[in-house]
Amino acid sequence: MQGDPTMAKRIGSAVLFIILFLAIWGYQTNKQAERSTEVHDEMVAMFQEFPDFQTHGPLYTQWLDAHHEESFERYFHTASRFHGSYFEEEKYVAATLEAMIGDADAAGSTEQAEHLRELARHFNTD
Repeated sequence: MQGDPTMAKRIGSAVLFIILFLAIWGYQTNKQAERSTEVHDEMVAMFQEFPDFQTHGPLYTQWLDAHHEESFERYFHTASRFHGSYFEEEKYVAATLEAMIGDADAAGSTEQAEHLRELARHFNTD
């Protein structure tokens, strides 16, 4: 018994659609991961300007690592039918620095908290 050629075309079209969808999703996910790494590295580069980075760099990086992913996910928007991917960089920086300042304050790292506050003043979105 022969199969229905219309059904075979539908299945072929569905398989093609799934492959195309996965390819686009994989591409967007890869681009998002690349952008996340770039943003993280840009933040570390800003911290390197702090006068105490040589001695407290790992601390700044630890605080950044604790908040980067959540902030990045909140402010990176993937492409849709209506717009391309975009990233709200100033909001990301402001939110991440605010969280890091909270960590520095909680740790009693007054000097580091002040450096972060000074940097945050440049990204105030109010």
